[in-house]
Amino acid sequence: MTAEKIVVEDMLTQDDLEMEQVKGTIADMHVHSGHSNDSTCPMEDMVQAQIARGTKIMAFTDHFHIIHYPEFDIFKPISGSCAEAAELAKKYAGQCQILTGVEVGERMWYPEAWDKMKEMCQYDVVIGSVHLVRHPGYEDYYSRMKFSEMPIEEIYKYMDHYFDD
Repeated sequence: MTAEKIVVEDMLTQDDLEMEQVKGTIADMHVHSGHSNDSTCPMEDMVQAQIARGTKIMAFTDHFHIIHYPEFDIFKPISGSCAEAAELAKKYAGQCQILTGVEVGERMWYPEAWDKMKEMCQYDVVIGSVHLVRHPGYEDYYSRMKFSEMPIEEIYKYMDHYFDD
């Protein structure tokens, strides 16, 4: 009987074994529900779908669009999202860890709204985003911008505003 040479690359750690046993998505940390303007899906339907896929952790990070402050009640959707996520976390404990979160856009425009939002909930996840840029003549969501129709100099100015924000 001869001994075989074992190299480090051939060895599996306990972490490797556990990862190989996981089926489906491990975590989905950026989920928008019917509490966001870009989704109509009920939170519980999303939780059930994630559990069916084998997801172990998910975070509801509904939009907090500061751009709509003070014209609209931007706090109510986040308050509802937090409360519902907490209820679902209890209901589905052991099946999927459900985290409470928020995606905050343009927080620097209205610091008082940002401060109020921070106190509303005990967030597990906070995502910062910039969906809008204040640039003369081009004040729309950047996903709607027609950069191909803009002069290159204007694109550079626009991007300067983006990074300044």
